[in-house]
Amino acid sequence: MAAPSRPPRCAALLSAGYVAALVTWWPEAHGQGCFGSLAQVATLFSVPGLLLASWVHYPAFDLLVGRWEIDDSGVAGLATWWLLPCLALTFLFGPPGWLLYRFARTTVRFSKSRSQGTSS
Repeated sequence: MAAPSRPPRCAALLSAGYVAALVTWWPEAHGQGCFGSLAQVATLFSVPGLLLASWVHYPAFDLLVGRWEIDDSGVAGLATWWLLPCLALTFLFGPPGWLLYRFARTTVRFSKSRSQGTSS
């Protein structure tokens, strides 16, 4: 089994920025909200620095998931033409891109196992 690849540098930088924003602006949010309800989250994100931190969280996470998709596609034998739309959707919208990747991976695996079964 191949060693896992290193995470993208931009994801590492965004993750460090996320941590820095949390450390810097979390004290300002004291008593201004939490994660118990959508209204509390909206109140929490009324602190501009925490809103920035939450925004930075998305591309960092999406880049890490995309890196995983790239690594896994090699193991699964997924063609690049299957992978590219998945990566774009993962970066733009996160979970729908990951779901598309899982669908593509499952479709390819099913197709390969079916063709191997009929050729024997």
